[in-house]
Amino acid sequence: MESGDQLREHFAGRNGGVRGACAPRGANQESGAAKVCVGAALEGDCLSAPPREGGCDGQNQAQDGSCKRRFKCVVAYDGTDFCGWQSQITKNSVQDFIEHRLKAIFGFPVRVSGSGRTDAGVHARGQVFHFDAVWNHSCQALLRAMRTNVQSVRVLSLQEVPASFHARFSAKGKRYIYRICKDYPMPDVARYRWSLGGRNVDVEAMAAASRLFLGTHDFKSFSANRGAGARENTVKTLTRLDVCDSPEEITIITEGSGYLYKMVRMIVGALVQRGLGKISDSDIQKALENPHRGNIFQAAPAAGLTLDEVFY
Repeated sequence: MESGDQLREHFAGRNGGVRGACAPRGANQESGAAKVCVGAALEGDCLSAPPREGGCDGQNQAQDGSCKRRFKCVVAYDGTDFCGWQSQITKNSVQDFIEHRLKAIFGFPVRVSGSGRTDAGVHARGQVFHFDAVWNHSCQALLRAMRTNVQSVRVLSLQEVPASFHARFSAKGKRYIYRICKDYPMPDVARYRWSLGGRNVDVEAMAAASRLFLGTHDFKSFSANRGAGARENTVKTLTRLDVCDSPEEITIITEGSGYLYKMVRMIVGALVQRGLGKISDSDIQKALENPHRGNIFQAAPAAGLTLDEVFY
């Protein structure tokens, strides 16, 4: 069985992740008194919670009067065989998988809330979710119970957080990493790469075009419609969009306040189109200045995309 660290290395592939000028920078990381259970038990950390002062409020009280605790988890997964993060009627999403495991632990349904959706085929090594439950044992015991022999999903860490924490609404930003193989990828990493099949691509032109996306823009032209009635603010802020070149691969790293449906994949698709000479910088600039949805840019395949980290 792969450990959490091994699963992270597997997503990074043979090149060992992103280093040097393209190493992840990230937003301010979470701080405070909360303890995180990772791997072996930590002495004195993550013990059973003391009684809440003043008792439970209505939302944190179970039917038997016990106080629920809120738990924050970080999970990694290979999204190839899942229909995405969000629960589906087919019960083949990552959320369904996790909730099925929690039901086996607690004996009744436990609903989880994620930091956001990932599409079918998209991977994660830093997705965050939270849930509320009565648990009278250590966090480490709960973390062990949540881990299974299924290698495609691994809960990396678990910690108790205040009831005010919300995986989605408390998030300050996210980092995504997209990996492209210039030729054809080796079989052990093919599930995590977009193959260009040996096409000649101008990486310097891609890097120059990436700077057009930085800052606050209406990214409607670089997103897809989730469906009838869906409403979303299409104005987002990108603080980072790096195009990192190596002999075999191109790695694109983006950080921002939030992302629209298929936004990262459409930005990557536009950059590759620019590198192939199919569009110009002015085409990208016009799409940002006159936002509208259409068939201007092709979304890059889901396989190359990984949700790397959520910032709080």
